[in-house]
Amino acid sequence: MGAGLRIERESGPSAKKRREGEICGGDRDEEEEDEGEDEQMVSVGSNCGIIALEALDCTVCNHPLRPPVLQCASGHVICMSCHRKLRNKDRCYVCSITGGYQRCIVLEKILESVQIPCSNTMYGCTVKTHYLEGADHDKSCPCAPCFCPDPGCHFNGSTAELLDHLTHTDNWPATEFEYGQRFNLQIQEGMHVLYTREDGTLLLVKFTPVPPFGNAVSIMCVDPHAVAGDRKFRCLDLLE
Repeated sequence: MGAGLRIERESGPSAKKRREGEICGGDRDEEEEDEGEDEQMVSVGSNCGIIALEALDCTVCNHPLRPPVLQCASGHVICMSCHRKLRNKDRCYVCSITGGYQRCIVLEKILESVQIPCSNTMYGCTVKTHYLEGADHDKSCPCAPCFCPDPGCHFNGSTAELLDHLTHTDNWPATEFEYGQRFNLQIQEGMHVLYTREDGTLLLVKFTPVPPFGNAVSIMCVDPHAVAGDRKFRCLDLLE
């Protein structure tokens, strides 16, 4: 039994690992990971050294610092957002030394110059981003991993790698489609992969028998940057 199907896209796609970095004296960020994650290379000028990127985090909220950066007389740094929330701005939140906080221009210069590899380097991304812009890149990185939906399978990789895994390792049937173009899809219990080279969209279709009515169809879009309601598709002309 087969079906004629046409898929249309209603809206376009939406637009971590900071641990140890090697500083080479020039110009990054985002999310925290567990101890023992991969070291990352950072460049900053002509001199080289190793820096724990947590040193560039606010001592209060532990989020990456952004200018303006403030520090107490002992050198404990704090972001402006946390500084505004302090009840006693004359006493350091960490060491309680008095004297208030002053701008830390040196650290601001470092933040403006540091570059760090994408958190998805292990998945093939070669992009290096400004420390303060890393989060924006991570949200749209094409190499961000997707995970195999098959229970018990721990595979993860880019959308393209997942497609290869599903079709060659899990042996799921696959059909390539073009937006707005009708194509035939075999109705068979289980999972079926739909993909298009136009924008790399990967869809998973599941057919579930519902006697005596026929088959129930569910379709899921696989996207590492998926946001509910951000990407919409229409399936037309589904005829048994």
